[in-house]
Amino acid sequence: MSGKHHDQLAVAHLSLIDMQRVQRNIEYIRGSDDKYLKDVLFRDAVISYAKPFLDNRYSDGSKGLRISDKRVPKELRDVHEEILALRDELIAHTDMTIQSPRIDKRQDELGDSYSMTVTGYGTINKEHLIDPLLKLAKAVHGSLLDTRSDQTKHDF
Repeated sequence: MSGKHHDQLAVAHLSLIDMQRVQRNIEYIRGSDDKYLKDVLFRDAVISYAKPFLDNRYSDGSKGLRISDKRVPKELRDVHEEILALRDELIAHTDMTIQSPRIDKRQDELGDSYSMTVTGYGTINKEHLIDPLLKLAKAVHGSLLDTRSDQTKHDF
């Protein structure tokens, strides 16, 4: 077996763990009244879900190690894309097109004074995504389990 194939098997196994983490985070979100804790758990759920679908590096340093989008059910494809975009635009990066910063400058007794507002940070915890994210994690987890015993396939 090749090193890349071993890496593919490993990323599939690690993806199972990531999907379990998403499910557990959502369980804790539902059981908490603490908004801050819910926000942190949601961010971690988004990161954990997205990680296996991104271009990770193989052991030899080359890019492209990921699980296939084919593991996402067709009826959840739009939510999948929304979760990945949320991770890319608001959680992992600071895209100004999403943050929509507004900076106001004024003079006071000390000189120039600035105030800033951003809209993106307030939109990270999207309640409407919690149930679909749970469905996605369960579906991907199930797909990974279904193909786990077939160690000769290269459909990651």
